Amino acid sequence: MTSRAELTITERVPFADGHEFGAVGVYEGLTGRAHFAVDPGALAHHGITDIDEAATDAEGLVRFTGDFSIPKPIDPRALPGCRFLRRADQGGRARACRGRSDARRRCRASCRGRRQLGPTTA
Repeated sequence: MTSRAELTITERVPFADGHEFGAVGVYEGLTGRAHFAVDPGALAHHGITDIDEAATDAEGLVRFTGDFSIPKPIDPRALPGCRFLRRADQGGRARACRGRSDARRRCRASCRGRRQLGPTTA
C-alpha cells in the first residue's frame, strides 16, 4: 500500500501586506486543509503511537486531516532553493528543499539536525 497526501487550498491572500522580501519579492499566504492516507503497517509509520489501533478505510489506510498555512513567493523561480514549513502540531520549523541540485545541496548542508521534508514543487 502507498501513503497519500492532498492539499486543499481554501484561501490565497497577500502575505505581510504585500511587503517585498529581498530578491524573492512578494509572498502570498496559502491556507487550507491537508488530507492524509497512510499505511499503518509501513515501516516509516511504526513510530506513530497506536497507529495500529486506528480505524482504517476499505484500502486499509488510516485517514486524517490537518490545517496548514504556508507563505509562498508569487514568483517561485525566485526562491533561493529552500522553503520553510511550520508544523502546527509541534510548533517546530522544518525545511523542504527544492530547485536546482546545487541549491538542494546548500539547503541540506544548512538543515543538518532539522527534519528534511524532501523535494517539493512550486
